Amino acid sequence: MILSSGYDEDEVVAHIGDDAVSGFIQKPYGGAALIERLRAVGVESR
Repeated sequence: MILSSGYDEDEVVAHIGDDAVSGFIQKPYGGAALIERLRAVGVESR
């Protein structure tokens, strides 16, 4: 799971936990940043 929030990553992970978290992207973000984050966690486009 990739978390997306306007809050700081540490704050969100502390509230939710990091058991199933593969990555984090802070709002606001653009398409290129989202694609970069997806690739960083191993998601490839077809």
